[in-house]
Amino acid sequence: MGVVIVKITVVGAGAMGSLVAARLTSSMNSQAANTNPEWNLDDVLLYGRASEHLETIRKHGLELTERDGQINNVKLHVSADPADVQGSDVVIVLTKAWATGEACAPLAPYLERQTIVLTLQNGLGNAN
Repeated sequence: MGVVIVKITVVGAGAMGSLVAARLTSSMNSQAANTNPEWNLDDVLLYGRASEHLETIRKHGLELTERDGQINNVKLHVSADPADVQGSDVVIVLTKAWATGEACAPLAPYLERQTIVLTLQNGLGNAN
């Protein structure tokens, strides 16, 4: 199998979306040391609505406290611009269920037919 380059976008900059984006980014950074990967995680984007929270993550990164108490700061690529989602191979939606439509509608023009979209919301109201 040849090297596959992957761009993953995480939609929703709340607790779970931020955590998933940080873990994927950490994985991407650690795999950079692997000289013979079968796949290459090229970019992780945390997409959310424009907010002070998103701007703080952009400026300072996300601080993760591990189970052993170790604190890691992960610098994330963040955006509130739907056009930045273009080229994503995988989109992981981590919003409240009732907010799915509002969060994803602006992204539709920038997604390809083959883009994989995984929804992982909690709560009711995702049928729309």
